[in-house]
Amino acid sequence: MPAPKPSDEPGRMWKLTGPNSMHTAMHAHWTMPDIADELDLRVETVHGYRSRKQMPDPTGVIGRTPYWMDATIAPWIERQKARRKHVRVWATTTSSPLVAS
Repeated sequence: MPAPKPSDEPGRMWKLTGPNSMHTAMHAHWTMPDIADELDLRVETVHGYRSRKQMPDPTGVIGRTPYWMDATIAPWIERQKARRKHVRVWATTTSSPLVAS
């Protein structure tokens, strides 16, 4: 599959070619819904992370949609997965003083 190529046309960031060009472009970039799906979060939560500068700045913006290249966002996603796994394990192994037995 061909990779997206920078476009010479003003106002277009990528010139997508080939039969699976949209598929190729979607795997080259991560959008907020992609990140939310990967982390099993709501899109609003990812938007909050971005607003509070708790995640890397986007690689770019197409229209009003921010996107991240895999090399930029993948390490952050892996850290989030490890952190969330640690929190889930802790939450299931400790008893809460707020829950009556």
